[in-house]
Amino acid sequence: MISHTNNCKCLPNAGFTIIEILIALMILSVGVLGAMSLQITAIKMSAVSGYRARAVDLSYAILDIIRASDDISAYAVTKPNPIPTCSTNLVPSGNIVEQDVEAWQNNIACSLPSGVGSITVSGRTVTVTIEWDQSREENSSSLSTQNVTMSTSI
Repeated sequence: MISHTNNCKCLPNAGFTIIEILIALMILSVGVLGAMSLQITAIKMSAVSGYRARAVDLSYAILDIIRASDDISAYAVTKPNPIPTCSTNLVPSGNIVEQDVEAWQNNIACSLPSGVGSITVSGRTVTVTIEWDQSREENSSSLSTQNVTMSTSI
């Protein structure tokens, strides 16, 4: 009697198939794209919060100047039209109040995109409003105006 033995050393189902590898790569690429999208959004929001923090700083700055003044009603100013441009070599003119407001408006124009500020005085209450255009950070073709309004009694 002749005995037949199977000398095949084949491993059943060894390795990965190309379809399994492609599916794994597709899942990985979706995860990487999600992480990239999250990073882009975080960068945009960082810029937006930076603008808001700068607007708050500028509001506090003019309020401190007004507190030091004897005539707070002289600081009432409406939003300028047209929007001022940033001047790196600004030499304010006029009296001290006009110089303060002109320098403050220039700081806003230099710090915020299309930034403008207004000051309203009602009795001893001073309200400072700063507006800027945020459409660049939102990838919007239409104007997206943001503002910070601070009101205090002096």
